[in-house]
Amino acid sequence: MGIRTDERGEAVGHGGPEWEVDLVAGLRCHRCTGEVVCAVRVPHSFLHADGTEVGGTRLVALCPDCDRGRASARPVIAYFQAHGRVVADRVEELAGLLREWAADVGPARVGELEHSAR
Repeated sequence: MGIRTDERGEAVGHGGPEWEVDLVAGLRCHRCTGEVVCAVRVPHSFLHADGTEVGGTRLVALCPDCDRGRASARPVIAYFQAHGRVVADRVEELAGLLREWAADVGPARVGELEHSAR
């Protein structure tokens, strides 16, 4: 199951950065090799020295062991510990929790970073 939202957690439309959240089974944490509860594919970009913007995405996994110290991750971890899966009548709650976590782990946009070559 995938949940696709924009930065505000709205249903994906045309234009603007998209965040793709994948609820996964069997994906292992690259830090501790434990099983993760979900992963988010977030857009990122950087500037070359000539000012050309290069964009892409990166996958950020949520590990209940490694990320329990992150305030935005704790409610998502608690949701999955309580329910074990996505519960249909609680999807909006999960979307809100994922939105907060994704905003916290998403890389900064070009406009928010100082280019180191300047």
